[in-house]
Amino acid sequence: PSTEPAVELFAILCRMYELDPMGEGVILSHKEGHARGIATNHGDPEHLWNGLHMGYTMDGFRKAVKNFMRKKEKEEEKEADGQGASRWGKLKSGTGWISMDYVLRV
Repeated sequence: PSTEPAVELFAILCRMYELDPMGEGVILSHKEGHARGIATNHGDPEHLWNGLHMGYTMDGFRKAVKNFMRKKEKEEEKEADGQGASRWGKLKSGTGWISMDYVLRV
């Protein structure tokens, strides 16, 4: 089993909401949330990772999310070329790209 789909999902969400995955309380497991009094008493995902001898940790997961975000940012920077193309964003539909120089986030 791989955490890659979860890493990508969390990276998308962190980027969408402008969150730092390494920030305090940004990405929590049930266990961590329960220790803070904000989640039910579950051990996942750590107990699953341990039971499958995968070697994953929440700290490692958060680092993987951060690294994925950096990788995507570098890929997007490479796509930028020419006037009006300093930053590109992929359309949610997946059908293409848009120059972020000409759009305003509302």
